[in-house]
Amino acid sequence: MAVRRRPSIDGAAASKPQKPKAVGRITASQRDAFDEFLWNILSISNFFEEISFAWAQMLGVNVHQWMILMAIRDLDRGNGVSVTGVSAKLHADPSFVTQQSKNLEKLGFLRRANSAEDARVVLMSLTSKASKEIGKLLAAQEPAKKSIFCDLEGHSLDDVNAKLSLLREKFQRTAKRLAAEL
Repeated sequence: MAVRRRPSIDGAAASKPQKPKAVGRITASQRDAFDEFLWNILSISNFFEEISFAWAQMLGVNVHQWMILMAIRDLDRGNGVSVTGVSAKLHADPSFVTQQSKNLEKLGFLRRANSAEDARVVLMSLTSKASKEIGKLLAAQEPAKKSIFCDLEGHSLDDVNAKLSLLREKFQRTAKRLAAEL
């Protein structure tokens, strides 16, 4: 196997294999199933974005602000959530989350406060207005959720989530590896 030399982050030459090790050959059927899986995930992502756009409009915010509100709702355990925590959950740049959270604060949906432990850290939490409006919207979403997940009855959604989380981690590692090879 040929080895190419690339400078590492510190400038020293690093050896990287040119080709990844073959784990095993995949059949045409497996390749088709893999491709179909990827297209299904992409389609689900696109439809989820369309649905999120509609929910965001109902709340009077943009889709990015909606996702920030949902991340805070999911992550906050009563002490607020850092910009870094929300950024990690959404895979978004912290400066973008900061900018959008300031807009949400102006709309009355978010409280932003410096952490008592570290003044450099901004903690965000939903206002009572946001909790009330989101609560109404989530109640209205129940029929849609039941419609989407009805065919999963008999399957543990926890099992599905565990497998999807594992796949997400593998995709993340692969993306990082590919980015490092560029």
